[in-house]
Amino acid sequence: MNGLSLPTLPNYAKLTITFFLLLIGLTYLVGVANIYNKTKFTVQGAIENERGSEEKMIYPKEAGDLLNLTHFHLGGWAMMFMWVLLFFLFSTYGAKLKAFFGVVAFCLPVLDAGGMWLTRYAAPGFAYLLMGAGFLMAALFGLVMVLDFVNLWWGKPRVAAA
Repeated sequence: MNGLSLPTLPNYAKLTITFFLLLIGLTYLVGVANIYNKTKFTVQGAIENERGSEEKMIYPKEAGDLLNLTHFHLGGWAMMFMWVLLFFLFSTYGAKLKAFFGVVAFCLPVLDAGGMWLTRYAAPGFAYLLMGAGFLMAALFGLVMVLDFVNLWWGKPRVAAA
């Protein structure tokens, strides 16, 4: 982007971005740990988390709870993905990869949130959508972060076309 790319940044900027990425990555990992605590990453756990379980004394989520969760999570995911993708946009990776990750990163949270609603109010089988979208979202987030780090510290600046 006009000669500015991650590999060309001064070290103080690289360090700032590195510590930001580490903190946002830790934030995401805490969220993943929270999901594991609630569901054990099982379909049954996801169903019980949304629809409730009398035997485990888990109450079904009410519409207000889901609205609150959806509002908080969509905003959080948008901000988290925007930052890691903003750095990615200034990497030296190709435009098609940047476009693909950009589109997918903002579709997956909608599928994830929709999976919560559908699991609760439509059918328990939508827990697969919830879990699949959540897994892909975490994998994409982690992949973009790793690619950001690699390009930031070990990437080669692109040679400008003559």
